[in-house]
Amino acid sequence: MNAQQVTKQDRISSIDIIRGLALFFILLVNMPDFYMDFSKIVEPQTEDAWLRLSYDLFIQRKFFTIFSFLFGIGFYIFMSRAEEKGEKRIYLLFIRRLLALLIFGFIHHMIWQGDILRDYAVSGILLLPFYNRKPTTIFTWVAALIVIHFTATVYCMIYFLMPNDGLHMFSAISFFTGTKFQICIMFLLGLYVGKIRIFTRVSQSSLLIRRVQVVSLIISLPLLYGIIWTHPAILLGSTKLQNHANLQTLFVNCSGIPLALLYLSTLVFILEKKRAQRCLQPIRSVGQMALTNYLLQTTIAMVIAKVFGVNISNSLTKDLFISIGIYVIQMVFSVLWLKSFQHGPMELLWRILTYGRIRNKVSQTHVN
Repeated sequence: MNAQQVTKQDRISSIDIIRGLALFFILLVNMPDFYMDFSKIVEPQTEDAWLRLSYDLFIQRKFFTIFSFLFGIGFYIFMSRAEEKGEKRIYLLFIRRLLALLIFGFIHHMIWQGDILRDYAVSGILLLPFYNRKPTTIFTWVAALIVIHFTATVYCMIYFLMPNDGLHMFSAISFFTGTKFQICIMFLLGLYVGKIRIFTRVSQSSLLIRRVQVVSLIISLPLLYGIIWTHPAILLGSTKLQNHANLQTLFVNCSGIPLALLYLSTLVFILEKKRAQRCLQPIRSVGQMALTNYLLQTTIAMVIAKVFGVNISNSLTKDLFISIGIYVIQMVFSVLWLKSFQHGPMELLWRILTYGRIRNKVSQTHVN
């Protein structure tokens, strides 16, 4: 194989920027959990109630869902570029890539119990049978899974509003409202978007993107109201609503996909403007080193919590400022690193574990 130079210009800037933004909001959500004992539930302080509500409305589940979507796009980019470069066993190559990610995830889990890399590595296998499928087939699967997801959510809401003895049925159905099922949906949706190349043909796809924007907004509004209605600091109409915590969790989870699509469709239009891309270059650098920065967030936060003894789980306001500080450090680090290197340190290790060697003179479009 003759390795061809793939320059930085071949990267899709908007994907890197969205990934970088998602990393910041994921850090906001994860921050309280870096210190707390997962066997205990720590409620935010009263003065943080409105900030907690804002997180649940606009951040919780939304950016993790976006990250899953980008993983699906990255899968398509990885496989298609491997084919273009003449790789013989692209499926085996991707499996090796997932195994390396699984190793990272297990090591990360030893440090912090909130790791998501293992779920990505395991769920990523499900993408392989869909790579050579037609976009319409993939979209049909996505639509069917979304219907199942929303139907299961409605069933669980009814269960909590009118408790009954169907515990076993509830336990089985609740899987379709959870994290792993959402990951599978967004992986496939990302693969679909990658295949129809929306991110490289925004102007030609503007009508489709606008429709997604409008529909996702319409779907999101009642779900956002549900979050407000069941929020413990508000509980519109009654402070005695049964199972309000379970209902709120369902509303938050269910809002993840439609609001993520609203954010994505809006950002795609914004990032078509060169000025916006120039202003967000430091964030793009964070997104180019997504794996490194995801693990670095844990490292810095755990040092703050465990070494310096700062309790970062008792105040969301304090967490917000600490998160901003960590992210600024990551932006500076990423910009400086990428001035000298084509890949982040963990990205380079990931490539070595994937290919079994350092691929000289090849800089590949980001594939997380």
